[in-house]
Amino acid sequence: RTSLYNSDNNFKLSNPAHDLGSNSLLSYGCCCIQCVRTTEVGIVENFGRFEGLLAPGLHILPWPLVDITGRLSLRINQLEVSCETKTADSVFCTVEMTLQYRIIVERAYDAYYRLTDPSNQIQSYVFDVVRSKVPKMTLEEVFASKASIAQEVKKVLKNILEEYGYEILYSLTSDIRPADSVVQSLNEINASKRLKVAMVYKAE
Repeated sequence: RTSLYNSDNNFKLSNPAHDLGSNSLLSYGCCCIQCVRTTEVGIVENFGRFEGLLAPGLHILPWPLVDITGRLSLRINQLEVSCETKTADSVFCTVEMTLQYRIIVERAYDAYYRLTDPSNQIQSYVFDVVRSKVPKMTLEEVFASKASIAQEVKKVLKNILEEYGYEILYSLTSDIRPADSVVQSLNEINASKRLKVAMVYKAE
């Protein structure tokens, strides 16, 4: 399960590299007069060939030869990923990860043309890291290693995603949830231990 939100507005987003397609004619302008909004970068093409990037502001283009065919949002995006895995002591649990990332302005070309769906790609790498690290630890060690899991995820993603024009700003292991049956068993064990201690005190 994965969900994607923008940090400035509490709503779900599609790919930050927004392709205008056939709507490019009237997108934030008309014909040769085009406007790029704040926190955006415009992708300019000349007969389908990449021409350059446009900064925020009003631009006059020799339309229809040149047009803004896409826009990149520079806002910070938040991705929440749930990964089911198994610990070294055979306990199934769900690890909840929260990540924040954004487009690197200098690598906007790579972000737009090389990666179609960054959220799914990030989710795949999170799965790889969590499912390679958690099975080597017991459930107790997993709870004690939330910070190291988050650091490992950020390290792996940073090295990979920079090539595609994205940077990871923040990684957090927000929650670790054992399976309901495991939680019930642990509660029963703890209740049994407390009952034995109570019986000892009562006997004394």
